Amino acid sequence: RFSVERIVSGPGLATIYEFLAKKFPEKVDPKVHEQFLTANTQQGKVIGENAKTNELCNQTLEIFVGAYGREAGNAMLKYLPRGGFYITGGLAPKNLDYFTKKDIFLKSLFDKGRVSPALKACPIYLVLNEDLGERGAHYYAYQLLKEV
Repeated sequence: RFSVERIVSGPGLATIYEFLAKKFPEKVDPKVHEQFLTANTQQGKVIGENAKTNELCNQTLEIFVGAYGREAGNAMLKYLPRGGFYITGGLAPKNLDYFTKKDIFLKSLFDKGRVSPALKACPIYLVLNEDLGERGAHYYAYQLLKEV
């Protein structure tokens, strides 16, 4: 048993790469793999930076974006956000091509069988600003202070 956050997250990106590296050792580029192993909390950055030239990093991002899309579709089905579904955080803006130019994300998101039309009625927005949570906290604190 595992939660979706173990895959659809920064650490999840590293987990996918590690799985693929073990399953397909012949595809491991020693230079990229060394960068990955020494990157500590920046392993996702190594994957993103090498995805265009490294097959394993590319495959990692494709699996990640597909899982992200499936989970985003699940959330949209739960909440049916008619006003729009906003994708925030740092991973999508840093890997924009995988979310916008390749069909992986949207195909995975809309792959919900007969309920897919309900999702297509909801606009989807990709927020490029990575500090949205911090901005929201500042706004909330400001509102609280106005009441004092």
